[in-house]
Amino acid sequence: MEPEFEDAYNALVELGLKPYEARVYLAIADGRERTANEIVALTGVPQPRVYETLESLASKGLVEVALSKPKRYRAIEPSRAIEILAGLASRRIESNKERALKALSRVYLQAEDVQAPRVRVIKNKSEAILRARKMLENASYDALVAGPPRLVGEILPHSVGGGAARRLVAVVYYEGVEEPLPAEPWLGLRLRSVGVIPLVIADSARAVILRESYALEIAEEDLIRTFLDFYYHALWRVSSVVKPFEPVEGFEYTATSIWLLNEVLKECLGRGLGAEVTVAGVERRTGRSVTLTGRPAEISENGQGVRVSLVLEVGQRKITVGGLGARLEDVEGRVFRLKVLPRAP
Repeated sequence: MEPEFEDAYNALVELGLKPYEARVYLAIADGRERTANEIVALTGVPQPRVYETLESLASKGLVEVALSKPKRYRAIEPSRAIEILAGLASRRIESNKERALKALSRVYLQAEDVQAPRVRVIKNKSEAILRARKMLENASYDALVAGPPRLVGEILPHSVGGGAARRLVAVVYYEGVEEPLPAEPWLGLRLRSVGVIPLVIADSARAVILRESYALEIAEEDLIRTFLDFYYHALWRVSSVVKPFEPVEGFEYTATSIWLLNEVLKECLGRGLGAEVTVAGVERRTGRSVTLTGRPAEISENGQGVRVSLVLEVGQRKITVGGLGARLEDVEGRVFRLKVLPRAP
C-alpha cells in the first residue's frame, strides 16, 4: 500500500470503518463506478465479503449503488464521507460514554460499602506540592505547616488566613528563617534548629507529608490525630518563637486545635485585650452537638502542655472545653472562634 493510501486507510479505520470497509472505500474513492468483481480485483477482499462490505458502506451512506446488471458501486466524495463518519463516531462515543458512566456508577456505589483507603501515595514532588497548596487554599479554619523556608514558601498560598474570619496559620521553619518575616496577625512563626519531616495539616482533617521521592496524602482520622500531636509536641512547643500571633481588636480568628486558639488567647490576655470564644463541638455526657459562646475564665495546661483545656463562662455556668478526643472536659471542641474585644476600661 502506498504511503498516502496507508495514511488514508488508517484515518478511516480510526474514524470507525472496519479494515475491509476502509479498503473497499479507498478502491472506489476516485468516484468511478465499479462492479463487485472489479472491486475484488482491486482490493483482494474475498468476493463473499465484498458484497457484505459494500452493503455495509451503502447503509452508512458512503457508497451509492446503481441498480444495473450487474450492480455498480461508486463512493461518495471524500468530504461528505468524512462528515458522515465523524458524525457516526461522535454518536458512538456519546453512547459509549453513557453506557460506561452507568456501568461505572454501579461499580462505584458497590465500592462505597468497602472501606476506602484514606492514605494516598504521591510519587511526583510537584504534584505533592500542588496538592498541599490546594489543601491549604481550601482550608476553612486553620493550617499547620512545617518545613524548610523555601518549601514552605512554595506551599503556603498568600490567601491562607485572609477573609472575614482569620484562619490561624502556624508555621515552623526548619534550620533557618525566611526574610523578610510575614506581618499577617493571624500567622505565628517558630524556628526549629533541626529539621524533621515537612508536614502540612489543614482543618485537623487532611495532611500531606513530603519526602524527597514521594509524599503521603492522609485523611485517616486516627493518623491525623497522631500528626496533630506530633506537630504540637515535637515541633511547635519545642521551637523558638520568631513571630507570635497578634490579636487585633475586632478581628475574629478560627481554629480546630484548642492549643492554637490558646496561643492567640494568651496573647490577648497578655496585652490586656478581652476575648469572646465560640465553640462548636460535642457534649461528652450526652453526645449532642452543641455550640457555646462565652468569656474565657481560665486556660489549663496539664503536665507541661500535654493536655490543654479551656474554661468558658457561659451565662451563670462554667464549662470546661477540650480539644479533639477530650475525655475529662464537658465538651469536646471541634471548631473554635475567638473574637478580640476592646481593652477593659
